[in-house]
Amino acid sequence: MSSEQPTISQKHSLDLSIHRTLTLQTLHAGRSKLPRNILLYAAAVLGVTLWTSSLVETQKALDIKSPNLLVERSRTIAADYQKLPHSRQLLQQAAVLVRRIHEAFRCDDTHYLASQTIERLRIQVSKESRRRSHLQDHMKVLDELISGNMTMYAQRAAMDEAFATRIQAYDSYTQTKAANEQAAAANRTARSSGQLAKIATVAVPCTVAASILSLNGDFAAGEPLFYVY
Repeated sequence: MSSEQPTISQKHSLDLSIHRTLTLQTLHAGRSKLPRNILLYAAAVLGVTLWTSSLVETQKALDIKSPNLLVERSRTIAADYQKLPHSRQLLQQAAVLVRRIHEAFRCDDTHYLASQTIERLRIQVSKESRRRSHLQDHMKVLDELISGNMTMYAQRAAMDEAFATRIQAYDSYTQTKAANEQAAAANRTARSSGQLAKIATVAVPCTVAASILSLNGDFAAGEPLFYVY
């Protein structure tokens, strides 16, 4: 989700619109069909913060050779994603309440506005109509933002899954490479052992024969001291 916090002016504009809506609703409670607690609920819903994660964090590139980082990032993304549907539902409920308030004041009824004898009331209702229209547009933008971010998180989940698959392939390649190196080392050792065995098979008998033939005197073959050898 886009994690940029709304500016102070945006929050102030939204809070001011809600405050004026509640104030006008309280002054003309007799004309409204909505209880005050619903209006306060709408204001509370609109005050829910939809920005949770840092924008810098969501734009960081992932290192496919760091499984722990990938798992932690996936958990964070999953936690934020689970908040999106609930935030969108709250926003839609608030939009319904704002629309009901708008209808209760008959802001779109030109005949009603023209029939008002109090100029100040007519001007105030007209201003509130514009403010509510602006508020509805703002809520629509937020709804589109949440919807777009839900799509973005779904794509990010697919990308993370692809990263996980690539990590598994990389790990398999690393393990296979290590196994091949061990097998090559074992083969070299076996060849060395075979060569030593061949050398021993030829050299040892030759050495014994040479040593026997090198004896002389009483130690020579067939002489009395040959047994000493």
